[in-house]
Amino acid sequence: MGCWGPGPFDNDMARDVADHLGATDPAEHEVHLRRTLSRPAADTVQGWEEAVAAAAMIAEQCPGGESCSHWWRPPSYRPTPPLPLDLRPLATAALAIVYNSPVLADSWFDSRDRDVWRTSLAQLHERLTEHSDPP
Repeated sequence: MGCWGPGPFDNDMARDVADHLGATDPAEHEVHLRRTLSRPAADTVQGWEEAVAAAAMIAEQCPGGESCSHWWRPPSYRPTPPLPLDLRPLATAALAIVYNSPVLADSWFDSRDRDVWRTSLAQLHERLTEHSDPP
């Protein structure tokens, strides 16, 4: 049985994103994050989970951003170098897709966990939009 919870790194696919980045040359992080953020449109739970993790990693670099290390830090973790600002609008768009997905929202067994999950997504979205230039 896989791990599933309301935090950005409380599920297996999201942890895989962090693990992959931890094992990847930091110079490749931007490419991987861009690829990951393009997956929510594929309308798969795996893509959504990975997009939330990628958005959390990008939000970490916003002024006052919360460190991802309290959610999940694999043994191989290496901090992501400064990322281009144009990743922030990509992350907010991906979060909007995830947040508005009735399929994913309806997959929660416990409505309290669903509410925590949605609040977590809204907080990430807010952090990213506070510090994004308009497109």
